[in-house]
Amino acid sequence: VLRYCCGMLTGWKWEVIIMGRLVILMLSFFFIGQWHTAMMYGAVPAEIWSSPSEDDEGMIVFSIVAVVAYSCVFLPIRSFIIWVIPLAASTWYFAVLYLVGSPFPHNTRRVVLILNFVLVMLYKGALRHEAHVREKWLAKQMGI
Repeated sequence: VLRYCCGMLTGWKWEVIIMGRLVILMLSFFFIGQWHTAMMYGAVPAEIWSSPSEDDEGMIVFSIVAVVAYSCVFLPIRSFIIWVIPLAASTWYFAVLYLVGSPFPHNTRRVVLILNFVLVMLYKGALRHEAHVREKWLAKQMGI
């Protein structure tokens, strides 16, 4: 509102600010899960938590997909820069898997493949959406 009404904050690169916040948000998902948090601090989850939740990994993956889907579908971020969000999501997930492992190591390959497939499809969807919006804008400019 301040940007359009008063001309304030026009020099800020809002896409970069929003993307930075989303990348930090995705990193925080790993600290929410009981299993991953305990392993990051070098502890055994069963010794810290009365009932450690191994299904945290599924919620983390779902949360990552939700943030990437939201950013690719609803946020007005251009495609030349939106690739950072799915790449950061995949990188964070790989880094946490490498550093602390997974509560279900036998499912790791499948989860990584499915997560990356979904992230690529969301990115491709963002590209298609931007192309559609651009065509619509051009048609409106030409008076069609």
